[in-house]
Amino acid sequence: MRDGFLLSGVVAFFVAGSVPVFAATTEALKNDKVVVTEVTLAPGEKEPVPGHRASVVVYKAGEKAEIRFEGGGVEHEAIVRGETVKEAAKAGTLINTGNIPLKLVRVEFLTAGGS
Repeated sequence: MRDGFLLSGVVAFFVAGSVPVFAATTEALKNDKVVVTEVTLAPGEKEPVPGHRASVVVYKAGEKAEIRFEGGGVEHEAIVRGETVKEAAKAGTLINTGNIPLKLVRVEFLTAGGS
């Protein structure tokens, strides 16, 4: 009986270890003008969007996503690979509401830019 519990505990550990617990965010580039990050979210996974700066997002893979803004408001996205979306400087939470991993690249602009 004890061996059965031990075996089920080991199996649960490996199954849980195969599913990402947190969003995978990697900083790909940073200089005086931009910060570029790559993000991968498993289905149902969330990532905070600080919203301090305007940014551009390029979707690499996924089905659908949702952005819940601080102070109210929800924006639904149907993901199209290669689509580029402008993000205003608004804080919120990005949620992968699809059934496959959501992959994107975010370019945050550190300067005001030109006219």
